[in-house]
Amino acid sequence: MASISFLHLASAGKKHSTEKMVENVRKYHPDNYYMLLSDAADDLSDIAEKNNCDYIKSLSKLGYPSYDSNKTVQWLDRFRAACHQAQTSHIMMMEDDVWIKK
Repeated sequence: MASISFLHLASAGKKHSTEKMVENVRKYHPDNYYMLLSDAADDLSDIAEKNNCDYIKSLSKLGYPSYDSNKTVQWLDRFRAACHQAQTSHIMMMEDDVWIKK
C-alpha cells in the first residue's frame, strides 16, 4: 500500500505562508512524516514543533535567485536526506504556494 511523506522547502520571508501550508497538510495527514527545511532564512522551529515536523535550518541558501550546478547537487542532497528519513513509498515536495485538498 502506498504511503506518503512531505518535504517542505520554505522560502525566506514567507513564514505566514509556510505556517498555512503546514497546517493544511496536517489537516489531511496529521501523522505522516513531514520535514520542514528553512533555506538559510526564517526560524521555523515553532511551526515545526507545533505541527510535529522534523526541522532543519540550512546554513546556506540554495534556492532562487542563485542556481548553479554545485547548489543543485546540495539541493538534491537535502531532498535525499528527507527521503531516507521518510520511510514511505512516496514523498511530496511542498512549497509555500502548494495547497492540497486531501
